[in-house]
Order: sequence, then structure tokens, then C-alpha cells
Amino acid sequence: MSYFKVLKEIQQNKLSDVYLLFGTESFFIQNIIQALIKQTLGDDQDNLITFDLMETPIQHIIQEAETYPFFGDHKVIIANQATFLQSRPAKLPFEHDVKQLEQYLQQPSSTATLVLIAPYESIDGRKRITRQLKKVSRVIECMPIEAKDLHKWIHTFAKHSQWQIEQEAVQLLAANLSTNLYLVHNELQKCAQYVGEENVITKEVVLKLLAHLPIYTALELVDSVIKRDLTKAMLIYRDLKLMNEKPIALIALLAFQFRIILQVKLLKRKGYSEYQMRQKIKAHAYVIKLAHERERKFSYQTLKKIINELTRTDAKIKRGQMVDDLAIEQLLYTLVNV
Repeated sequence: MSYFKVLKEIQQNKLSDVYLLFGTESFFIQNIIQALIKQTLGDDQDNLITFDLMETPIQHIIQEAETYPFFGDHKVIIANQATFLQSRPAKLPFEHDVKQLEQYLQQPSSTATLVLIAPYESIDGRKRITRQLKKVSRVIECMPIEAKDLHKWIHTFAKHSQWQIEQEAVQLLAANLSTNLYLVHNELQKCAQYVGEENVITKEVVLKLLAHLPIYTALELVDSVIKRDLTKAMLIYRDLKLMNEKPIALIALLAFQFRIILQVKLLKRKGYSEYQMRQKIKAHAYVIKLAHERERKFSYQTLKKIINELTRTDAKIKRGQMVDDLAIEQLLYTLVNV
């Protein structure tokens, strides 16, 4: 089922007892979860329960789902890292009793919404549990979009939010944004707020607001990391907070920049020219140019460490394991000292 179709169902209160979200695009996953929470629990989140399936067996989660809520009359259970759906599940110090999940799916609790998340590129469709989930639950594929589809997604976001946007404005945004959907949606919201209701987002509006794109601040943040300047990095982060930029979006921007630097380093080893890199990576020319200049300042191992640290911090914030501000400050300290 498509992202927008399931969002519409949730908003119309056409809810399923069980959801399976699989794929690596966290924008889709997080937005669907937030929509479910809002529709089922509202502002009261006492009955929101999250689990990590790398730490908790599925049978314990089923037990929780079958237990009547202590507060209110409904609970939402988020179970992340459903490794048992992969063809080669991760080795864990315990076993998932998948048969208990199979039994639960035959008659799910009416007082719980169970959301299974498999944040992987693929799941094993041959497994019995996967086939059963596809039959009885809402299954939503949450895969990253391709650069060639960015125009289409900008149009789709605008249509879904009932924003009017000119084709030239779409082309300009697509040329300056990556396929980071947090950033794309953020910038569309800013444009829409700028023009107000019942007005059109034009090329002129986009040009005026592009100067304030957080991607350029993120480039400055990358510079401060390269220069090992923690004070400047903290100041830039505080500026971003004043601009109401979300920490998750900031981490995504930094990850995008460092992944580009890593890609450029690897392609440079293979003898690619800067022009060939633009064709291969399909990022904005300015981003490639800067990455080409920066890659020599990092070893391959250092870049991998930075990307891994960004991934870990992103996961901790999304799981509620760390407060946003503290997580970002620790991240910046780690990045400048890696």
C-alpha cells in the first residue's frame, strides 16, 4: 500500500489492528507512526509503548498487546527492528517465538494497534510469517525515492497538502534539494507559509527562500567539523534551532553531505572526473564541487566512523533514548574529535 493511501485511511479512521512498515525511508515510517498516534491516542500518550526487537522477544510484545490498557481504552505498540522477517536474521541472545505472532494475527486484540517496523531494504517474502502479515495487516513499503522521481514527489506533496505550485518552482526546488524527504517537505512548508492560503508557490518565492535553505548551513556545519571547531558547530546548531529546524532533519542533512564526500572519495580512486561524478551521484553540482575539495581531508575509515555515528544518533532520537539537544551536542563533540 502506498504512503499517501495509508495516511488517508488513518485520517478517515479506517484503522487496522496490525501494521507492517518495511524499508529504509524514515520519513515515511515516522510520519505514518505519528499519524497513527494522533488518530488513536490524541495528545494522551500514556498508552504509547515502544520496543526494540533486538532487545525484546516478540512473544513479550504479543503479551503486552493482549493486556488491557491501564490508561484509556486503547494502546499503540511500536516494535522496531523486526529482524525475523529478513532472510538472514541477526543473531540475538534470545529467540523470537514467531508462532505466537502467527497465532496473534489470527485474532488481534481490539484494544491495541501493533506496528511492526522492518527498516531494511528487503524482507523475505517466502517466510510464512511474512505471507501471513501481507494477508491480514496493512503493509506499507517505505523505500527511499530516486532522484529522477523528485519532481513527482514535490508535486505529490503539494497536492496532498492542497498547496498550489508552479512547474518552474518545482524544477528549481528539485535542482537544489537532495532526495532527503525531511528537507523537501520542510522547504515546501516554508514556501506555503510564505505565500499564505490560496496563493501559488512561484519560482520567485523559491528563489527568495533558497538563500535560507538549511543545506547551506549544514555545509557550514561540515566545515566546522573539518576544522575541528566545536564552538562554531554549536553556534550553527543554535542558529538552526532558532530557524525551527528539526534535529532529525539536521542529522539527515549532515549524513547526506558526508555520504557525498565518501562517494566522491571512492569515485576519485577509480579515476572519475568531477563531471562524471555529477552524472554518477546525481547531486547538485555545487555539493559535488565542495565534496571534491573536502574528501582529501578525511580518510575512508574516518568517513565511515562519522556516518556510523550519525546513524546511531538518528536511531537514539527516533527511539526516544536521548533528548534531542543532548544527542546533537554529543554528536557534534564526537564528530570534531573523531
